[in-house]
Amino acid sequence: MLIVDIGCVVPDVHCINSYAGIFYEKGAGLPSNFVFIITDTMNYTAAPSLNITSQLATRIRFKPREYDNGKKLYTFSEITSKKELEEAFKLRFMVYSGSESSILLKQNSSRIDINIFDIHSRHYAIKANGRIIGYLRTVLPRNELVNESVIEIGEKYGLLSRKECFNGDEKALYPFLSYNETPSSHHDYYKSLRDKNEAVVEVSRLIIHPEFRSINSAKFLLESALVLYTKFCFGKIHSVVDCFRHHAELYKRYGFTIIPGGEYLLFGMPRYTLSLPMVRSITDSTVPSSLHGKLLQMCDEFNSKGETRREW
Repeated sequence: MLIVDIGCVVPDVHCINSYAGIFYEKGAGLPSNFVFIITDTMNYTAAPSLNITSQLATRIRFKPREYDNGKKLYTFSEITSKKELEEAFKLRFMVYSGSESSILLKQNSSRIDINIFDIHSRHYAIKANGRIIGYLRTVLPRNELVNESVIEIGEKYGLLSRKECFNGDEKALYPFLSYNETPSSHHDYYKSLRDKNEAVVEVSRLIIHPEFRSINSAKFLLESALVLYTKFCFGKIHSVVDCFRHHAELYKRYGFTIIPGGEYLLFGMPRYTLSLPMVRSITDSTVPSSLHGKLLQMCDEFNSKGETRREW
C-alpha cells in the first residue's frame, strides 16, 4: 500500500485534491493501492462529511493525533544564535522536501534550505519546550539588514558566496518577485509602492514540524506573524505572502487580500500573492476585528518579554 500522510492542520479537501492532482496532471491517475492519511486534532470522526469527490473518498483514512498527557509550553521569538539558525534551515528543508514546496528547494546533500533572501531577513521560531518546531522569516528591504550569520552558514555548506550575496540583482529583491513565472503584475505592484516611497516586507517559509501540526500550532504561527505586522509595519510598510492555492484561503481568514494580478502558475501549480496593506493602526487594517484585542495583548507580551507564549 502506498501511503501519503498529509498531516493537515484541518482535514482540507483542497489539500487532498492538490495531492491527487499531481497524479492526474501527469495522466497517471491515482495508483490502485494509494491511500491518503489525514491526522487531525479535532473530532476526526466527523471529517468524512467533507465534500470530497467519490473517486477520492475511498482513498482517505482519518486518524487522531497522539499527544502527551501534559500540556506543552510553546514560545515564539526571534532567532539570534547561529546554531539555532542552522537548525531552523535544516527544519525548513525537511518540511519542504515532504510537500509540494519541494520545487522551491535547492537540493543538496547537507539537506539545508538557505538562500540569498535569508541574508536580508529576520528569522523567528516557535519552540515546544525549547525545541524548534516552527519557523517563519520576514524578508526586509535589502538596505535594512545584512545577517552575517546567514552568510557564514551558507559558505560553510557551499550554498552561498559572499560575492553572490551582494550582486545587487534588482529582479530578486523578494521571493515573490524572483521566479521565472512571476507575472509582470507583481513587478507593477512593487513599482507602484516604490514610486510612493512605500516599502514591502515579505513573510515566507512558514512551517510547522509534521509531528506538531495542529489547529493550535497553525493559529499560533499565523497570529505570531500578525504580531510582527502589528509591531513593525503600521505606518511604515506593506506585508506580503506568496503561497500555493490551498494555503491562500487560510491567509484570507486573517485579513490578507490578493494583490492585483496576484494569481499565477508556478511550475504548473496555482499560486497566490496576498498582502496586508500599510495602515496607521490595527483598527484600520483588514485583520478581523475579533482578533484586534488578542493581537495587541500578544504584541505587548512580545515587546516586554521578547517572546509570546501559549500552552496546550
